[in-house]
Amino acid sequence: MQLRKLTDKVYYLPTVPGRDWPVLAYVRGERFALAVDAGYSKQQVDSFYSELDAAGLKRPDFTALTHWHYDHCFGLHAIDGLAIACEDTNAILRALSLKSGTQELLDEMLALDPGIANEYPDAPSLTVVPAGLELRGELRIDLGGVTAQLFETESPHTKDTMCVYIPEERVLVLGDATGGDYFNNGYMDKAKLLSLTETIESLDCAVCVLGHEEPMERDALLSALRDMLKA
Repeated sequence: MQLRKLTDKVYYLPTVPGRDWPVLAYVRGERFALAVDAGYSKQQVDSFYSELDAAGLKRPDFTALTHWHYDHCFGLHAIDGLAIACEDTNAILRALSLKSGTQELLDEMLALDPGIANEYPDAPSLTVVPAGLELRGELRIDLGGVTAQLFETESPHTKDTMCVYIPEERVLVLGDATGGDYFNNGYMDKAKLLSLTETIESLDCAVCVLGHEEPMERDALLSALRDMLKA
């Protein structure tokens, strides 16, 4: 898939039909560049970087992880620059990294999701590393002419949720935050969904970048979330 330009300084690599590759976002500053999420594998990272190279964009200095789920972070070992994760995300990645490259880890992951076999047909290729920088609460990064605000938030998808807000571009990157709990039959905790909805409403964003869909206008997303709350 080709890299797409969302605003003057924000780009994204869309999902690939038939694969569980998440959307990867990219913010271009005058000094630094930041990516959001590290993808499912080295193959996805290589695809992302190939698109950045072709567009004449520098590779990321920072990569922020929205949550620990394998499709968003198992490409972490292949990135350039420094990875950033919240403490809960990094605690899980650190534990998994102790079994990196083993059949034991592959078996554990396959028990969670048999679809992982499509991305990782053999154990040695499954490499897990933690992020180099952990945050608690919020972190602001001046990329040069544009700011990335990384913050933890409550969501129904997973307890370790981090979003990235780019106020100058009015873009909010949510990852999978609006989804149900994948490992609990898609259970949607409406109290957590309400909390997330209120967080989105509090921000002056125009567009929201989602984990496995095309970006949505803020009002359209909020309307959909309110319908979910009523259901």
